[in-house]
Amino acid sequence: MKCEIFVGIFLSGLLAAALGARVSAAPQQLSCRPLDPEAPAAEVLAFPLIVMARVETRSDGALELVPEFYLRGPALGGPLLLVPEEGECPPAALEPDARILAGLEPAPGGWRWPAEGQVFVIRNGVARSGDGRTISEEELVAALRRTTGQLAYPGTPEPGRTFDWLGVGLPVGVALAAIFAVGLYLMRLWHRIDPT
Repeated sequence: MKCEIFVGIFLSGLLAAALGARVSAAPQQLSCRPLDPEAPAAEVLAFPLIVMARVETRSDGALELVPEFYLRGPALGGPLLLVPEEGECPPAALEPDARILAGLEPAPGGWRWPAEGQVFVIRNGVARSGDGRTISEEELVAALRRTTGQLAYPGTPEPGRTFDWLGVGLPVGVALAAIFAVGLYLMRLWHRIDPT
């Protein structure tokens, strides 16, 4: 009788743990939380990526962000594709060639299209969010940088630029071979002097 009670409690605990794991494994979205530079650090750091970028149109008509610098998250090289998703938040109105600072979340195939309050459009040194907040670009970047402790620039590879094998690779290889040869000669010389 007691064994059945313990088995029942054990199975109930396993079931509760499994359900709890499924609930916690669901992706957490920031919903409509605005990107507020004056918000507590936990709210700002909840954005996986905060980027200053220029909005560009791809050949297929989709919008992508070409990063200038990152204030949060990894400094990814190359453009960031925005993926429109249906949701409760009104999406930000983004125009091609606009310069923006945005808080982004990952989405399948790219980055989730930000909500109105998660984007600041920057014109003439003034940053305006979709929900009406205004702040100078310098103050906005400084406030977010104080919170995140990051300012990272993406690499900008030029087309056709690769490793310079003749200017760098060959001289370094020759120098390494010469050092190795001198080391072998000294080792041989040392063994002649003291063969032990």
